[in-house]
Amino acid sequence: MIIRTFYRAVFVLMTIALAGCGGGSGNTQGSGTLQLGITDAPVDSAEKVVIYFEEMVFHHESGDIQRDVYDPVTGLKGYSIDLLTLQAGQWTGLVDSDVPAGHYSWIRLKIDLNKSYIQIAGNQYGLRCTSCENNGYKLNSSFNVEADAVLAYMLDFDLRKSITEPEPNNTNANKDYILRPTLRTIKTAASGKLTGSVDETLIADLGGDITGCSVYVFDGHDANPDDVYIPFDSSMPTTQNNPVSSGKVVETGTGGYEYTVAFLPQGDYTAALTCDAENDSADSDDVLDFAVDANVSITAGVTTTYNFLMPVSP
Repeated sequence: MIIRTFYRAVFVLMTIALAGCGGGSGNTQGSGTLQLGITDAPVDSAEKVVIYFEEMVFHHESGDIQRDVYDPVTGLKGYSIDLLTLQAGQWTGLVDSDVPAGHYSWIRLKIDLNKSYIQIAGNQYGLRCTSCENNGYKLNSSFNVEADAVLAYMLDFDLRKSITEPEPNNTNANKDYILRPTLRTIKTAASGKLTGSVDETLIADLGGDITGCSVYVFDGHDANPDDVYIPFDSSMPTTQNNPVSSGKVVETGTGGYEYTVAFLPQGDYTAALTCDAENDSADSDDVLDFAVDANVSITAGVTTTYNFLMPVSP
């Protein structure tokens, strides 16, 4: 079983499509409330993906604003989160704080890698992240906080795109996995959810094992379904069409199958079903068999349902 990358553990800070919220600030007098949450998308074969958050730094037009991250149970600084407990739209808060109103140009995540790890087949492995060292991982995304208003964001930490296996020539006895944070941000109020069932006959026709069965979601109608591919040398093929997000197919309590892909910005998408997801590695251009795909449209604040059914023979 290949475990070279993981689903967009959907790291999700309570969202805005940060990239689309730049520009000048509005009411910059006084303060507003910034709420940041985190969520996760499915991941294949890993039992745990634990990230230890220490603090967040927001770059305000007048200077940096620092906020510690606290464990909601102990009340102590530092929050150890198993992202795999935050799937199918589940999330937990990171920051809920008053901040100066005005324009913010980036966010920095400070993570303690010594307290972060991935667990596979009962064994724990460290995470190595060169871009997370020193001052932490920087998100170059801008947004505005209005005075006397609440701005809620979700930060999507896509593990399928973010984690790869140790290099084959790695001499580290611990065989640390490589963390290359690939984050998606979206305004919570501007997002919707896609969910539905998957015909058990269709699952059986694809081999009967749901371990690698997932629904990938791509931008636009009639999109060409593709694997996740983010090469280390940045030589992205011009034809590559990475999914926006994905959702793992799971068994229901009644023996059926279902999926959920949450925090999708309002718009048109193509949803595609594959049972090859466990073989999808972000550092290689893989060929996946997409059995079914369909056009879907997402409306903000609405749950859209699409059921994957066994195609009817003509």
